Amino acid sequence: MCQCGTWINVPGLAQNSSEIETMASVKEDSSISAEEEFASDGHLDLPLKRLDADYHSDNFLRSPEASEVLQNRLRTRWTNRTLVELFLVMLALLGPHIFLVMMVGIKSQIVLMPFSSLVSGTLILLIGLTASQFTFGGMKKCDARYLVEAVLVAVVAALLADWWMNQFPSVEETLPLGELREVLGLGGALFCIAVTPAVFEELAFRGLLQGRLCFLLGKWQGILVTAAAFALAHGVTLGFPFHMGIGVYLCWCRDRSGSLLPCMLMHFVYNGILVVAS
Repeated sequence: MCQCGTWINVPGLAQNSSEIETMASVKEDSSISAEEEFASDGHLDLPLKRLDADYHSDNFLRSPEASEVLQNRLRTRWTNRTLVELFLVMLALLGPHIFLVMMVGIKSQIVLMPFSSLVSGTLILLIGLTASQFTFGGMKKCDARYLVEAVLVAVVAALLADWWMNQFPSVEETLPLGELREVLGLGGALFCIAVTPAVFEELAFRGLLQGRLCFLLGKWQGILVTAAAFALAHGVTLGFPFHMGIGVYLCWCRDRSGSLLPCMLMHFVYNGILVVAS
């Protein structure tokens, strides 16, 4: 476990004591670049800073159980931290909106939505700072083809979503976008529904959680769990299949492009089309 709290791959622990002693003596003040990302197999390779202090004795390090014990302890810590961060992310995204509905009702919530969106975004940023190499590591340029692809996918997904919802005209929307646009204006509606989710949800799901879950579960299992959490954050509604599918695509795009920018663009365009068309 490095000083930043990240679970790292301990490269080939110990077949001879000299190698172990060399690894264990790496300087405490060695730095980790925020540019480093998890590899395509879902693992994050970071420089080793120190081994667990409980296991520094030569007798233990020479034993065959050393690698297994260390890996188990690190995996347990990683799992606990991932679960806590997942809970905090869901609470940050849903908590302010649920609070407003309980206190003022769905109609009055529309007027206060910009405020609750900013509260959610601020909480996401604070949570993300605890693991900034994941949360903000993807804020970098990518190949332009991923941006073009993101826009095309967003348009197709929005058209499919509109067609799907029209199959159930009697079902009342959880958040009526048309009414939201009338109350807040087009700019305010786009800010609440397109801008803030595109930025903060992508930092939370494709940044922080995808990195942690892919490391813990493997690439595709991590993508599926991240997409499921993303869909659940939007509620178990008729739109759940689309949110799940979009979540999988966004995670896949993040993995291929190495950047959060096409994910944010796709998210913004998709939500923006729904607002404008409402």
